[in-house]
Amino acid sequence: MIVRISGEGQYRLSDGVRARVNERDNAAVDAVEAGDEQAFHSAFDELLAIVERHELVARVLDMETGAVRLEHGNWADVLQFDGKVLRAVLGPRWRLLIIGAGQLSRYLAQMAQALDYHITVCDPREEFADEWDVPGATLNRGYPDDVVLQMNLDGHCAVVAVTHDPKLDDVALLEALKSPAFYVGALGSRKNIVHCSPGWPAKRKCGSITN
Repeated sequence: MIVRISGEGQYRLSDGVRARVNERDNAAVDAVEAGDEQAFHSAFDELLAIVERHELVARVLDMETGAVRLEHGNWADVLQFDGKVLRAVLGPRWRLLIIGAGQLSRYLAQMAQALDYHITVCDPREEFADEWDVPGATLNRGYPDDVVLQMNLDGHCAVVAVTHDPKLDDVALLEALKSPAFYVGALGSRKNIVHCSPGWPAKRKCGSITN
């Protein structure tokens, strides 16, 4: 059985939770081998509940013994197989940080969710944050540049600023452009963005700022 567990940022499973997931995963495998449908459903239902916690883990499978264990997963990990042990990182490998919790952000978040992105929406403005209601998208009320740093962006991340407010967009974009994020974008024409933030051309990566 493959346990799919979602994740955000660098959050990790606690030792106790990881041990319980391992126990239930093995119980599900044992139930399948024994043909015990009731036991299988009991184990699988609990696994699903743990999946909903949205954590990122690595599933390690010993191909010779069939033993399975879960370990801490990292966003930079890749599939590994040495001929005996298969290690796969499970969870949404792609993350999207949206600056702004307005109407456009709702549509953007829903489209990204359909592509299996994990969504974080950042907006410190109460009038927007209080109205955010997209299920499954994490709302962070922190200041944008702080949130960018907290998320520890990597090559599987994208950042899009859509507030059209330079006090929020600029600080997030300037930090995001220092990161390995594969895409950094902002709402507005290239001309207006560069005019508002003349320091960007020397800092931005080619294609990062787009309409």
